[in-house]
Amino acid sequence: DIYISSQGEANCPLLNLVGGSEGATATCDNDHLGKRFRARVKSPAGLAIGVVTFTKSDISLLMQKTSIVKSAEVAHKLFHPDDLMDVLETVKCLYAVGRLWSIPFSAFPVDWRSVSENHQKFKEMRILGLVSKLMCVSIIGHDGDVEDEGDHLSISGYLTMLSELG
Repeated sequence: DIYISSQGEANCPLLNLVGGSEGATATCDNDHLGKRFRARVKSPAGLAIGVVTFTKSDISLLMQKTSIVKSAEVAHKLFHPDDLMDVLETVKCLYAVGRLWSIPFSAFPVDWRSVSENHQKFKEMRILGLVSKLMCVSIIGHDGDVEDEGDHLSISGYLTMLSELG
């Protein structure tokens, strides 16, 4: 069972906890969730969405094939920034991965589209992208707007995007 007792004893393996005058309290903020997402994608096990497990290499390749990033080096930098704790670096990674949700199937090269397994991968990739976008929104919701290379992220823009999902 997951619990925090009135004496401050905790069994919460997925939460960060801090002690204080009120005992142990959860401290898992939105920035931390985004950083954990990035760390999970970078791990050898990758991140499972539906029946597909995405690794950093898979996501980097998808972002290159669809011109979200220009090179493997740019993708690598998104997952391995100089400062892993920098919220802006986390948002950049989440935003780039989040762009996968809106890429049409036709944007992929013909040879990629012709592989039958990639049809399912495409569906799961869109879910991965949307989850990443939503995490990005949750962070900029309390950290303000972020501009990066001419792209402007705002809460109103994401709300519009979500309303278009139907």
